[in-house]
Amino acid sequence: MLDSFFIYDSQQTSVEKGTYDFSLIILSYIVASFASYTALSFARQLTLKNSKLEKRLIHWGGAFALGTGIWAMHFIGMLAHKMTMAVSYDPFLTIISMLVAIGVAYYVLKEVSRDRLSLKQILIASLLLGLGIAGMHYIGMEAMKIDASLRYRPGLFSLSILIAIIASAAALWMAFALARDNSKFHQLFMIAAALIMGGAICGMHYTGMAAAVFIPYANCRYDPNQNFNTMALAIAASTAAIFGIALALVIYNRRRNTELQRIERYAKENQVFLDKIVDNLPLALFAKDARDGYRWILWNRKAEELFELKKEDMLGKTDYDNFPKSEADFFRKTDERVIALREVVDIPVEEVTTKRGTWLAHTIKVPIYDEEENPRILLGILEDITEKKKAEEHLKQAQLEAMEARIVAEKANESKSEFLANMSHEIRTPMNGVLGMAGLLSDTELNQEQRSWVEIIQKSGENLLEIINDILDFSKIEAGKLKLEPINIDLFALVKEVTGLLDLKAQEKGIEILVNFATETPRFVICDPTRLRQILFNLAGNSLKFTEKGRISISVRHEAEGSGNIRLYFEVEDTGIGIPEDKLKQVFEKFSQAEESTTRKFGGTGLGLTICKKLVTMMNGSIGVKSYPGKGSVFDFNIESKEGSPIESEKVLLRTDMFPGIRVLVAEDMKVNLMLIKKILEKHGCEVYSAADGREVVQKMHDARYDIVFMDCQMPEMDGFEATKAIRKEEDAIDRHTVLVALTADALTGDREKCLKAGMDDYINKPFKPEQITAILKKWVHPKKKGA
Repeated sequence: MLDSFFIYDSQQTSVEKGTYDFSLIILSYIVASFASYTALSFARQLTLKNSKLEKRLIHWGGAFALGTGIWAMHFIGMLAHKMTMAVSYDPFLTIISMLVAIGVAYYVLKEVSRDRLSLKQILIASLLLGLGIAGMHYIGMEAMKIDASLRYRPGLFSLSILIAIIASAAALWMAFALARDNSKFHQLFMIAAALIMGGAICGMHYTGMAAAVFIPYANCRYDPNQNFNTMALAIAASTAAIFGIALALVIYNRRRNTELQRIERYAKENQVFLDKIVDNLPLALFAKDARDGYRWILWNRKAEELFELKKEDMLGKTDYDNFPKSEADFFRKTDERVIALREVVDIPVEEVTTKRGTWLAHTIKVPIYDEEENPRILLGILEDITEKKKAEEHLKQAQLEAMEARIVAEKANESKSEFLANMSHEIRTPMNGVLGMAGLLSDTELNQEQRSWVEIIQKSGENLLEIINDILDFSKIEAGKLKLEPINIDLFALVKEVTGLLDLKAQEKGIEILVNFATETPRFVICDPTRLRQILFNLAGNSLKFTEKGRISISVRHEAEGSGNIRLYFEVEDTGIGIPEDKLKQVFEKFSQAEESTTRKFGGTGLGLTICKKLVTMMNGSIGVKSYPGKGSVFDFNIESKEGSPIESEKVLLRTDMFPGIRVLVAEDMKVNLMLIKKILEKHGCEVYSAADGREVVQKMHDARYDIVFMDCQMPEMDGFEATKAIRKEEDAIDRHTVLVALTADALTGDREKCLKAGMDDYINKPFKPEQITAILKKWVHPKKKGA
């Protein structure tokens, strides 16, 4: 039998040797290399995470592509052998050889897809694969239909099988190793391995061809012109198309798997990131599976810390495994409510008992829905609010204490205001008498010594009054009771009035007072004239007080701020003693002066500049000072204002008898003040009547008519407010209205409003000046003609 398969004498002269077409040999090598590369690519795809169906399709697709490639290489290699004999091929055996090649490829890919491949497995698989490849080759050889006997040389035949086995071993090892290689040189290794495997396959094939001996029959047909190049190219093209489709699928699947791997890696990274976030949250986070008895499925690090229960001790268990039954019942009840009603449940405060004791928690429970929009998971967020509640209690207690302290402070402030009001009345009332009578005394005939004594009385009284006013103003500002009353004023006249009040003293000291208005400074503005006059008088008065020689200048300018708003800038500059640099910051502090000796030498309360600063602030402005010891100081301030409208000046010649026949009732319980106002009124030709208390006023108003009443607010029996109400009630019944003017020593904010609210028509504050009485008469009373 072996004699019919092998030939031992290869020197027979009748042997058909044939020749090789080198181009087809190269083509066969290329096909073998492509087949090897395809096999390696499919082998790698099998190691990736695919579904079972995808793996099955890859396995069979790869086996078909690889087997077809090996078979095509074999067939092209056979066509590369040119013989003069007529050659054709048996279709059945040809197909069988292809199926064998596909089976071999399937086996190769199966072995490569193993998780592990031991040396023993490689040897066994190599033997089976080698024999399978050799079988495919020699079945293909038997498919040749020729008029000759085909035999094989034993040595080369055995060598071809050995080469097939060795090539199989190498192919298995390289495919297994490269399928798991992820280095940056992976593609280079794949190409190199494909070229080596292609060479091994070709080596086995052409060794097998060299082993073949063709002995023609006597009736052998010859066809020296037969050419199989076209068939070889067609086979190569078809095989290349199969390789192309296979590689395209491999590339697509590789990219798809790469994307899936990227997504999976991203998902893993995100999961790690989310786990870290969840574990580092300052709130306890937990979750329960509503479909599995509300068993814990999430328990973060903060929950471990608060409950002193480890994650491994919680997951898979229920509330009843770790908490008292009463608390577990409460937890379960709220859990079921969340799931049943599909609503978020906010539990502001609940008690939780753990190993560390009972503490307070704020819990929010949220239903999480599945793909079918059914609540599946209960998510809980919990915060330990024990310390927060303590802080809230402390805050409430602190607020309560602060409220009580505020009430005490308000009462103390009210007491202080009441005290100041009383002191104002008690001091201003006699001061009114002192200054008024001194003024009347100065109008009499006095010798030089007597006149100097009267001037001392007036100056001392005015100084005392200035101190009282400073203290009262500061108290009103501190209590927030001082209100601004902006009106349309003549700014030029106001500044001139301030300098006029200081002119006499300036002349006595030989000091010049200069006023400078910048170009286009508006003459008429809207602001509180009383407070602006007070600021300027205070600053200019200070400059005059601390300046022994030289001059004092008052400068005024403005800047437009739009919409009719302007900002007025004032500077009061002097050539006085100046202020040391280290004392500049404290000159606006209350009860503060540059030096302790200043108070002894120049007098003052140390409140003037403090009041100025507070008034300027109330007018939405700022105040500052620059000073050079021994050279002088510059005080500057600015206030918010608006442009006003022109004011027509009234030139009225004041006479002492301009109100003859006017009936005036004066309600005053202090004889000195009564005497003073009677003297002033009588100078104007008024008929003056008096009353010592409120009841007497009401009675006299009932018995007779008067043109105007000056009403002291604080009198015995019935005060001025009660008397006014009684008078107004009686007058309303008979449709009469008598002018009532409050005449009081009260000087706090709100006193004027209190008087007007009681029914009085106007208000004069003690101590008053004769000019103020005259202005009231001009405002409310029409002079009567003589003889009327």
